[in-house]
Amino acid sequence: MKLDEKFQCKKCSHCCSTIQLDLEAQGLFPGYFNSAYILHCCKPSLTLFDWEAKEMNEEAEKQGINFKLMPYKLVYDTKTKTTIIMQYAVVHDVCPFLKFSQCSIYEKRPLICRLFPPNARGITSGTISINCSTCKHDMTEADWKEAMRLNLEPKALIKKIHERYGEIFEAEVEYELITKQITDWVNLLILKGHLAPAKGFEPKALLKIASESQIVPLSVFFKTMIPEKAKDADAIITDARTAEHGKEFLKQAEK
Repeated sequence: MKLDEKFQCKKCSHCCSTIQLDLEAQGLFPGYFNSAYILHCCKPSLTLFDWEAKEMNEEAEKQGINFKLMPYKLVYDTKTKTTIIMQYAVVHDVCPFLKFSQCSIYEKRPLICRLFPPNARGITSGTISINCSTCKHDMTEADWKEAMRLNLEPKALIKKIHERYGEIFEAEVEYELITKQITDWVNLLILKGHLAPAKGFEPKALLKIASESQIVPLSVFFKTMIPEKAKDADAIITDARTAEHGKEFLKQAEK
């Protein structure tokens, strides 16, 4: 069974060459999904947390690359008239850091690149769903169906996926955990009265307001407004680069 085989990246660079926005889904955006105040601006292929966007912009400047980003998820603060960016979307058809079929920032690549190709979701919430990835060297839909027929318990399934993908799967779990973490930051800001999110706005109207306002990355806004949590936030960001939270989660989940 293919799930029992260790995944090996063939370095074909196909995943780096097809990162354009999903235009077929753009009719759904901008919109609110599972939140009354977090606005999703587009459906991207490649998403960056705000600190990753900053680091990639710095790398682009070093390499003379015209790196294009747009907001992916944001919250508009009616109190300070500020747009707080939770995540960005990369606006390129082919990754501009791909040179001669190799990643020029491989050791610094963001989580979204590290977690490809398994397409497993809901690992940290206990609602596991698996879809066939776009990698032609990965498991096909038929392969996953064969694996699912084993009716493995969640713990056993997680372990098998981890064994197949190794640190790639750790990055996928990390991405889930950090996505939840940044939402928790937003909720804590609201709870402490530092953020008054816009609610009830028509999505396109709010996006227009947001585009004309001051823009601040969430991690910067969070550390400024709640300075006593700044060190904790920096530690989370540092550990996210090496998927430390994902590793620890899987360690506990597989016991």
